[in-house]
Amino acid sequence: MAKDRRDSRTLDLLAMTVEVPHVPRFDDSDIRAARLDARIAKAVGKTLKDAASGGTTRPDVAKAMSAYLGETITRATLDAYAAESKADHTISLVRAIALMEATKDYRLLGLIADDLGLAIVPRQYEPAIREAVLAEKMEEMRAELETLRRTRKASR
Repeated sequence: MAKDRRDSRTLDLLAMTVEVPHVPRFDDSDIRAARLDARIAKAVGKTLKDAASGGTTRPDVAKAMSAYLGETITRATLDAYAAESKADHTISLVRAIALMEATKDYRLLGLIADDLGLAIVPRQYEPAIREAVLAEKMEEMRAELETLRRTRKASR
């Protein structure tokens, strides 16, 4: 049998895998609606449906939300939040946070951020983002400084 002559001290770069963080989002087709309140209702409904698929029923979610908030949330309340036809029953931000905590489904937060042109990223990446923003500002300042220097030299 031939002896294995591979270098065991050198890393195989092709075998390396890098885990890229996944930002959970709703599928556009799941929350498509003309009005924002209807999109939110669809998002709440999808969150509850997916929780049920994972074994957490609406009464379970209502109970967890009640415990989190210290107030009573009923299944009927959740049903109203998930109904597009009940525009006067749009979930409040406080209750949306409780829903996300109860289901561990944070896509609703992503929906809000997307509508505002923002992104949700894990806190551990915040320093890298700040670094990128500062580097961009420094580059802009370098370019402006260079323009000022050229203008000053040209006017001599």
